[in-house]
Amino acid sequence: MQIHYRPAHATPMAAPDNYQGARPAHGFTLVEMLVVMAIAGVLVALAVPSFNTVIQSNRTSTEINALVNDLQFARAESQRRSETISVCVSGNGSSCNTGNNNWQNGWIVFSDINSDQTVDGADAVLHVQQPFTNTDTLVGAANLSAISFNRIGILNTATGISLRLATTPVNPAATRCLVSGALGILVVQTPATAPACQ
Repeated sequence: MQIHYRPAHATPMAAPDNYQGARPAHGFTLVEMLVVMAIAGVLVALAVPSFNTVIQSNRTSTEINALVNDLQFARAESQRRSETISVCVSGNGSSCNTGNNNWQNGWIVFSDINSDQTVDGADAVLHVQQPFTNTDTLVGAANLSAISFNRIGILNTATGISLRLATTPVNPAATRCLVSGALGILVVQTPATAPACQ
């Protein structure tokens, strides 16, 4: 094997035309990283409350719409069957919690043949709504624990109904109110559309 030595005085090899020399390492300095993290922290702190409000608003809208749908179903059934249909607070899905106006505990829709707002005799439960799985509260005004529609779909009360759904702690932007006159026309309100819904 032959070994070739290059004399010390030999001319160095020419660098390629596109050679730019050693490139400096690129990256963030510690100060730059701290500044970026501080800005990100501020943005997150501003965004989280708004995001929570959106989540709460969507949740309460879903919850109040569940009651609206069941009341509309009860009204339609009362006209179809030509008999009283009632909706009441129920924690067990089979009987009414008389005098309990905390609708977040769940409710049932049932045929109320003798119009006493109690499941008895030949009454049949038509639908069961399970209790809320969060701390939202849905409270009926004036101790409202049951709502009935007569055989032509009119509410059994001349004063109408009113219920308020709120988060805990209360977030006004997520609060919903459900009101209806004696005719049974249901309206969902927010603090923005009805100042009384606070």
